[in-house]
Amino acid sequence: MEQRVARRTAQYRKAQEHAETILNSSSDMIVILNNAGIIQQVNPIFDETFRTTPNESIGQPITILAAPDSVPLLQRALAGAVKMQQPQRLEIEVLYKDCTLFHADVAISPIVHDHQLDGLVCSLRDISLLSRPNSACGGCWTKNRTERDAVALHHHDSHEFRTPLAISRCPPT
Repeated sequence: MEQRVARRTAQYRKAQEHAETILNSSSDMIVILNNAGIIQQVNPIFDETFRTTPNESIGQPITILAAPDSVPLLQRALAGAVKMQQPQRLEIEVLYKDCTLFHADVAISPIVHDHQLDGLVCSLRDISLLSRPNSACGGCWTKNRTERDAVALHHHDSHEFRTPLAISRCPPT
């Protein structure tokens, strides 16, 4: 019996290490949410992008990330992921602490264990430059994937110098 418990414990730790490695090595901002949409965990790229300290955003609703006009859309997607237990995908504007915005592709997926919803995983990808037309070619977007990825990486790196995510709302303009 002890050997079985030890073996299961080792398997659990290995699975947990695999999940942590995936979470921490992703180039997307990854947020783990409870069923109510409250942030439980974020990956390092989230903290780097928003220039938050570890655990600063823990306990905050995910909607704090969205620009005011995008909050209802994000709430509907969260509700859909919870109710239907199906992934949801949307584009929203995300808000930094300094009230600047970026366009994000957001994927929200339910975490289901034994047919029970155990939370949600949300990935955010900055698509600001990818969604803008290339003015050099008259408005069409003709860059190949490698060029788009390089532009996106450069754009992401530029966020390192911005002010981070607001845990409180920006004043109305």
